[in-house]
Amino acid sequence: PVLDAGIRAGDTVVDLGCGAGIELCIAAEQAGPRGHVIGIDMLDEMLDLARRAAGEMQQLLGFENIELRNGLLENLPLPDDSADLVISNCVINLTEDKRKTFEEIRRVLRPGGRLVVADVCCGEEPPLAVRYNEKLRGECIGGALLQDELLGLLEDVGFEGISVLKRFPYREVSGHP
Repeated sequence: PVLDAGIRAGDTVVDLGCGAGIELCIAAEQAGPRGHVIGIDMLDEMLDLARRAAGEMQQLLGFENIELRNGLLENLPLPDDSADLVISNCVINLTEDKRKTFEEIRRVLRPGGRLVVADVCCGEEPPLAVRYNEKLRGECIGGALLQDELLGLLEDVGFEGISVLKRFPYREVSGHP
């Protein structure tokens, strides 16, 4: 999503589930020295990886604009109206309470702020064997929302101008796309 997000110089960007920090680094370069990029992850191991990547990137760029925080998506460690853009790459499906996650994202976005997410969604309800499979849940498949549910949930929590930027087949599991 970082490449589709239209990051502008000076933006405050939040990367949910920042993982190893690849998208953080891309966002840091695009936001520039006046920008601020905040990576959030619940795992210290991932934050350590991101910290190393951020350090290398900031040295390469010649400025420091990356910050890392430990936290859950359902309770973001950020103040209200503090971000211009929130990005997430295949992490929201891992949350137990997607409504709370999207409410938190909405809370931290400034008026006119943007959300760009890449994640798995379904066109029809998957079989229970897919929905409740722990391995598939860890792969962001078991926890996938139906596309109509996702769009309705975003609208319900107050997002406007919702659109699907790209959609392509990801994978078929037990005969379910």
